[in-house]
Amino acid sequence: MAKRGYVAGAMSQPGYGGSEGPPDFCGPFTQQATLAVLDFLRRQTFVKPGKVALFGYSRGAIVGAMVATEDPGLAAVVLGAGAYDFFTWNPTLRGIAWNIVAEAGTSSEAYLARSAIYHAQKIKAPVLLLHGGVDERIPVGQAQAFAERLRSVGVPYRLKIFPTAPHGIPLDEQWREVDPFLELYLR
Repeated sequence: MAKRGYVAGAMSQPGYGGSEGPPDFCGPFTQQATLAVLDFLRRQTFVKPGKVALFGYSRGAIVGAMVATEDPGLAAVVLGAGAYDFFTWNPTLRGIAWNIVAEAGTSSEAYLARSAIYHAQKIKAPVLLLHGGVDERIPVGQAQAFAERLRSVGVPYRLKIFPTAPHGIPLDEQWREVDPFLELYLR
């Protein structure tokens, strides 16, 4: 990001890596932590507060989509390989399914707190959605349904499906989409 002229911050979700706090599988605690990081970045003298973008991938995309519904000051949002509707997503990896049950539960309230598709009307920033066409963890239909919801509520978006990519879309392919998108909204 620095080579591209951007100030960047990265965070581990609470309960993962060296981070503190309870893991809540992309839930309200993690979303609030992300909002706190964005607030911290905006207060730095070398950051243009009106030109802050959020980039989340996989679980980060789940969190990023929800944070975008709470932060009207974002200039752009990039979401890769995310799940946007927990009611229709059936995790294919047992570890992920177990984490959801253990950290979030399976109540309607828990699912709603992690499903940006039901809150999309609150998103103010343009959204770039990236998804692998053969994603083995989160079906491409999650991105397609979210894109349709964004369209229906008038949120500017771009959906880029990489037809042969799995969950881990190659970085050089991602950046061919991300670079012009960020250039458009951050410069």
